[in-house]
Amino acid sequence: MLWLLFGGKISDTNRKKTLSNFLGAFFKHFALGKGLKEDVTRRFPYYLQDFTDGYTGENTLSKVLSTTFFLYFAVLLPALATGVLNAIFTQDKIGVYQVLLSEIIGGFSWTFLSGQPLVIISNTLVVAFYNKVIHDLATDLEVDFFGLYACSGLWSSLFLMLYSIFNLSDMMKQLKRSIKDIYTAFVVLAFIRSAIANIGNVTNFLSLDGV
Repeated sequence: MLWLLFGGKISDTNRKKTLSNFLGAFFKHFALGKGLKEDVTRRFPYYLQDFTDGYTGENTLSKVLSTTFFLYFAVLLPALATGVLNAIFTQDKIGVYQVLLSEIIGGFSWTFLSGQPLVIISNTLVVAFYNKVIHDLATDLEVDFFGLYACSGLWSSLFLMLYSIFNLSDMMKQLKRSIKDIYTAFVVLAFIRSAIANIGNVTNFLSLDGV
């Protein structure tokens, strides 16, 4: 498409027509608020039902309670692990308590605002590395960590709002599994790099402990 518009050997009339059709289809698909409107229209009739189905029906309550206890420990243990990792990366500026509190706030917000109470929100190891980058950057620039952290969060929120307003999440349909593999490879390489970088610290600790 871009080759036809800017580099292809076509007449000016056909180029303008192609550009006009492309822009028309683009703005029709990514219309302002189109995705939000469709999501609210589709999910609103089932909003209360998502909550009431949790305690109505045969044996539903026992199933919900057993699932709740299972997910409690399934979410708690990774939160503790990422909390400890965050404490190491940020020199205790963000720790286990902050991670647990953020998951509680994020979980309740997602439940009541998205209409999807069965979706579980949890912290990830990628966020821990993101916090490390922000902390290292704040240290290098000699600025307040929490101030820089808040600014980066607000900046990210701005982009997320723009994505939702213009329905850009539909572009995820064009992504292949290779994108996920690249993302996973990045996480693995980040952990390997972190482990190699800490080998010297472990060696020093063992040598001091032996003394």
